[in-house]
Amino acid sequence: MIVRSYLEMLKEYAISDLDSDDKEDRIKMLSQNSYSVIFEGDFLEFDNVKTWLKENINKDPINFLFYGKLGYDYGFFEVFLNECNHAIELTQAIPNIFTTYFNETTAKTNGLDNYNIL
Repeated sequence: MIVRSYLEMLKEYAISDLDSDDKEDRIKMLSQNSYSVIFEGDFLEFDNVKTWLKENINKDPINFLFYGKLGYDYGFFEVFLNECNHAIELTQAIPNIFTTYFNETTAKTNGLDNYNIL
């Protein structure tokens, strides 16, 4: 997984702005949660982020948006949080969250179709 900025996400999707539904959802989430962390990864990695949030920040339910696929089971996620220190903790944790895949390989993505194997 890679933590990304909003502008980096738009560039990766090759768009100048979100579609109206995503934009409306994002504005609503940000009005209810002051902080967010955007990251690029696959669905299994997102599951590990949800687990990390539940165990380390006691965050459940997880407020998030998925912005669509860049590849098979891979895209951008944005997690919304109420506290700045929680956003900082998550940003710092993401580079250290590895995933064990079905073939029992432990790795993390470092971009689309680019895996760092442990």
